Amino acid sequence: MSSKGTIDLRRKKPGGHLKTLSFNWGSRPAKSSKNSSLRKRRQRKKMLWAGAAFLFILCALYGVHRLTYLPRLSISNVAIAGTEQVSPDSVKTHVESTILTDTFSFFSKKNIFLYPRTQLEASIREQFPRILSVRVERESLLAQAITVTVQERQAYGRWCRDSSCYLLDEKGYIFADEGASSPSVSARYTFHGALANADTPIGQTFLPDTFSDVAILLGALEKGGFFPQHILMEDGKDFTIQVARGYSIRASLESKPHNIVHNLELILSSDALRGKEGELEYVDLRFGNRVYYKFKGQAEQEQ
Repeated sequence: MSSKGTIDLRRKKPGGHLKTLSFNWGSRPAKSSKNSSLRKRRQRKKMLWAGAAFLFILCALYGVHRLTYLPRLSISNVAIAGTEQVSPDSVKTHVESTILTDTFSFFSKKNIFLYPRTQLEASIREQFPRILSVRVERESLLAQAITVTVQERQAYGRWCRDSSCYLLDEKGYIFADEGASSPSVSARYTFHGALANADTPIGQTFLPDTFSDVAILLGALEKGGFFPQHILMEDGKDFTIQVARGYSIRASLESKPHNIVHNLELILSSDALRGKEGELEYVDLRFGNRVYYKFKGQAEQEQ
């Protein structure tokens, strides 16, 4: 067989015509090395600036802390105005114990610009239930004295349980022991019942949802010359009002106040009751158009 045109691979050295590729894995381009060094320098500068800023803030806060404790910028006097039954000395002591104590705080509570005015007003109302509203103020920008002006609740009536009685205001809020009030405080009406048993009723509200309706009814009865005296809540809706004329009115909170007064006037002007109020024991208006009444010593009747 002819060998012309045949390439004998056995005579060639392996790789004789192949180019060798060289990879330098352990080195980086020079440009990348320069960028890395530049980034490190920038990071060091940022850290230095951050440290300097943090130190500046600490120094500034310490300076403000020292400034708030300067005597010239601290409250030095407390005046109380508007008290009647509440002791002004008691209010002053409470204020001083709140803001003029030596208890450490980073910013001084005595500072004339930073004292907790809103918190102080709320704490006075909480500490003294007889106080209705409080206003704490300073006379001028750099004044070191604060004035606490209070408005006390006025007694609308009393709420009694057994032999203990407590004063309540026109919204039914019970705010003081009647025995701890001066004799000059008078209450027109006496209420009974409708309060949960507690160590003290002070701070509770008598009929919180319907007291305004009861007050309207009492006002209408007084205007009509009936002069209510005692109000007894029998359950969640029914009550009995004893009037100065010597009998009682039984009514329900489900009825409108003006309807109760109107029905009462109608029944008293009827032939069965006209001129006989002195003999009445009670008039029961709880059943809409049906009215029941009872004379003393007799059975109940329907009108």
